[in-house]
Amino acid sequence: MSSVEIERICNGVDSNIVETAAIGIPPSGGGPEQLSVAVVLKNSNITPQDIQKLRMSFNSALQKTLNPLFRVLINYYIFIKFIIIVWFGVLIQARSCRSLK
Repeated sequence: MSSVEIERICNGVDSNIVETAAIGIPPSGGGPEQLSVAVVLKNSNITPQDIQKLRMSFNSALQKTLNPLFRVLINYYIFIKFIIIVWFGVLIQARSCRSLK
């Protein structure tokens, strides 16, 4: 899966979304990149409940379309003039595996 696929899915989740950017961020201690999604919204009159609703919509869309192990977390959000930018972290949950003997 590519960042373009993630962005396409996230862009279609809500009509208030102007643009999304899926970005891989390498952790400071090394290891696999952590996927983050930055979101620019049209309407800056948004509540924390609206952001939670958007997070749940991202979860649902990404899990149904790409991977059921995706989980979206809210990292932070900022207001810049009339635009709100929401930064989401996306985790891929690991499933425990047992060897079959």
